[in-house]
Amino acid sequence: MVLPFDKVKRVLDEACREWDEHIFIAGDSPFQTVSLIGEDQSEVEVVFGPLHGPRRYVFPLSECKILPCDNITSEWLAVLLAQKCACFPP
Repeated sequence: MVLPFDKVKRVLDEACREWDEHIFIAGDSPFQTVSLIGEDQSEVEVVFGPLHGPRRYVFPLSECKILPCDNITSEWLAVLLAQKCACFPP
């Protein structure tokens, strides 16, 4: 399969701009719960489980990207980027 590089580059550039300067949160991790909180749900609450004692972190939603993966690793980020490239418009 041959991919038109100009379109792949455009998708990758858009993804990089979208993800730049954001906190990545694994939305599917079994080791944490992720919730939107606040009156206007403008904050992300991440609570890590009993393995290291309960830890709670709160971040502004505008500074976060909740990604559909169970861990934030370079491999998962590559998979998510590949999925974006596979869906680029003709």
